[in-house]
Amino acid sequence: MNFKRYYAAIAAIVCVFVLCPVVLGAEPVYKDIHGNWVTFDHEVNWGYDPERPHMVVRHPYLDTGVTFSVTYQDVADVTGFGFDCPAEGAARQARVQDALAYLVVVLEGESGQADIHFPASVDIPGGYLATGGALYPSGPNGFYNGAVFAHITTGTKMFPGNPDGFVTFNFNYNYYAGTGTPGGSQFDLWSIALHEVTHALGIASLVNSDGTSGISGGNPGVFSWYEYYLANGNGMDLFSTANGATFMGTTTDLLGGNNGVFFTGAEAVSEFGANVPIYAPNPWQQGSSISHWDTSVTGAVMVPFIGPGDVVREFLDFEIAALADLGYDIESEPDPPTPTPGGPPTPTPTPSIDVPATGPLGIGILIGMITLLMGFAGKKRK
Repeated sequence: MNFKRYYAAIAAIVCVFVLCPVVLGAEPVYKDIHGNWVTFDHEVNWGYDPERPHMVVRHPYLDTGVTFSVTYQDVADVTGFGFDCPAEGAARQARVQDALAYLVVVLEGESGQADIHFPASVDIPGGYLATGGALYPSGPNGFYNGAVFAHITTGTKMFPGNPDGFVTFNFNYNYYAGTGTPGGSQFDLWSIALHEVTHALGIASLVNSDGTSGISGGNPGVFSWYEYYLANGNGMDLFSTANGATFMGTTTDLLGGNNGVFFTGAEAVSEFGANVPIYAPNPWQQGSSISHWDTSVTGAVMVPFIGPGDVVREFLDFEIAALADLGYDIESEPDPPTPTPGGPPTPTPTPSIDVPATGPLGIGILIGMITLLMGFAGKKRK
């Protein structure tokens, strides 16, 4: 694959936003457990402290490359739960490390850093499996890939003193923290960690069901560069750079009308062989609609569903190409992921009864959320 074909105009526009973060003049924004966009406060919201114990993931055989710095609230607070669980905490951390080590190789052309924080793990029956995403500025209006992209591609933090992205796991479910095949009722932690961090890399939608920005409100507003490449099935672009960033479509488009929604980035289209279909169900599914490939795309990391026993630990070629469309320097096709050398022992799968869907849809929605839906054999990823 050759991912060196970039468009100068797009690269220049990205530089306006991410090379000079001090110009933004806006507080970092994220979506809380109730689905509301709120200003991030590193002490009140998550107790984030970059000086606390952290894990560093670097390229396995190059002196250069992306570095991921990971902090776990569970470990910092010695909760004995989640990633601090005496029995499985070390293995769970090792699987996160495996997912990030794979991403380091995928992003081999970059040399920046990304600070990923894992807030306190939760235990919510019938809720989501995991949530993840990047921090975004609340303004000015425009297209952004988020703080993770900015730090990786420019070496500069968009929000000093804060993490660049986040992933929260709900350990009410039966997770498999091994490197083999999950049991029939287990969800593969490695696969889900890769999915969530990829949302933080920028494959995420910020649009509301009415076409306004979920972050800044209104239209024009703050939208993602991923959204810049979206069009309906009739060939109409859904977003434009007018007034910074403007949604040009209709609510019908966002519900899959006008022959569906598609990702039109040139690199992804070249690898996929056509415009890539986007998940746009009717009715709208907050946090999941528009942020994933359509369910007709099989074997991909960024589809909206994962079932117990499923393993999806590496991208399809077009997904790597989509990251190139967003502006990442992709130099070559990565080798298949391998477990962390010398990592802690991993538990043997222990099948257990699947957790039933007891909560209402939409509980705890964030970008990158995975939630359980009634009537589906798999679990919904948001």
